[in-house]
Amino acid sequence: MLFEFHTVRKTAKEYALLDSGATENSIDKDIWKGLGIGQFKLAKSLTVHNIDRTKNHQEKIKHFC
Repeated sequence: MLFEFHTVRKTAKEYALLDSGATENSIDKDIWKGLGIGQFKLAKSLTVHNIDRTKNHQEKIKHFC
């Protein structure tokens, strides 16, 4: 995410990685299938990006449970 950093003397534009806090709230696709807990389709699928801003090679997130 691009943000502006302001100091008394200067403003700089920099990139930062945002922590979604989802570490404890994510599950692997195989675990999800094994649990049989169901899913809901997202209104709009989400593209996952890596820290270097490239698209992740796995498919978009299309569902949640």
